[in-house]
Parts: sequence; C-alpha cells; structure tokens
Amino acid sequence: MHHFKRLFVLGGMLLAASLLFTLSPIRTPTTYAATTIACPASQSEGADNDWVQVIQWRLNGLNDTGDGDFAFPGVTMPLSTDGSFGPATETAVVDFQNDVGIGSSGGGVVGNRTWAAMGFCTGYPAQVAGGNGYTYSYQSCPPAQSDGNSNDFVNAAQHILNMDVYEGYIPSGSWYQLSLDGFFGANTLAAVNDFQSASRISGGGGVIGNRTWAEMGMC
Repeated sequence: MHHFKRLFVLGGMLLAASLLFTLSPIRTPTTYAATTIACPASQSEGADNDWVQVIQWRLNGLNDTGDGDFAFPGVTMPLSTDGSFGPATETAVVDFQNDVGIGSSGGGVVGNRTWAAMGFCTGYPAQVAGGNGYTYSYQSCPPAQSDGNSNDFVNAAQHILNMDVYEGYIPSGSWYQLSLDGFFGANTLAAVNDFQSASRISGGGGVIGNRTWAEMGMC
C-alpha cells in the first residue's frame, strides 16, 4: 500500500472520519483526539537548511500522486531539492496552500497550519489516505537513514511516524510517541519496522531507504 501521498481536507467530513478512527477494529482503542504532535520550525523564503529540503521533497511527492489531487500551476515541478527556499519553492507552497484551503493567509510561509496540512503534525483539518497502484522511480529521495544517525531528516521521519499512529495507519507500539529529537535510536527503529510491516516493505531492515521514503510520500 502506498501511504501518505494523498492528503484530503475533509471539512464537514471530519466528524465522520473521527468516528471511523475511533471505531475501526484495526486501530488501538487509545483515543488520540487530544494528542498533540508538534510541528517543525516555520520556514519561509530565504531560508536555507535541511527542513527546506524536507518541504521540497514533500511537495514533489505530492505532485507525483498522478491522481490530480494537487496542482502546482505556478511553478515547474519537480522542485530542486537544494534546501534553498527561493521563489520556486515559495510558489509551490502557495499553490499547495490554495489546494488545501489555507489560501492567502498562508502567505507562502510553511508555518504550523501548512506543516500540519502536509502531514507532519497535528493542528489543521487534513486527512491522510492511502492508495494502490503507484509506481516509484525513487528519484530525488532524501538520504537513507538508519540506526545511529542524528539529523533533521531523522526528525522529519519521526514526525511522519508519529502522525501514522495518530491517523491509524500503524499501531501504537511501546515507542509511541517518538521524541522529536532527530536521533535514530531503538524507538525510532521499532517505529520504522512497524511502518515497513504495515507498508509491506520486505527486506527494509529498519533502514529508511528509497522505498520507505517513497511510502512516506517524500519522493
């Protein structure tokens, strides 16, 4: 199952989605309605760092769904994943904000509402859905991450994995919630293994490589 590449702002359907989340037999009985998963730091034009790369990979992944859910009419995709928040990245962010209903209030800044709509934290009404039949070129994925790594890409994966439990995609293990510390330790390894099992990724070995990044919607 390809996970995390299609986001739908549900508006009036949020209550129904919440009920499904609560009643679904494949999900844990724990109620996550009051759970808070913190957002990454705000990013805007002129920033130059790894989190901007995360944004660029995420927008490229959303553009690659092939089902018309997201449109980027103002910019030629895919974005360069150079970590520089330039005019092209800002335009793509604005297009995404328009797509999900944030509109002009977003101002091209990736703040909490936009991070949440991208699926990295709670606080904005968005819904993650899976789909079948995707193919992957594995081009321009973030660098592979494994046990012992410590960086912003691990931090981004921790955000995604926490949201996967929140959205009911993977069960909550003893690792939940992951500390958003950017360190790939035993808990993050357990979470990645649970994600790979849910995504039917064989031979992943707890390493966040191209296939796992793609299933996370990052390339």
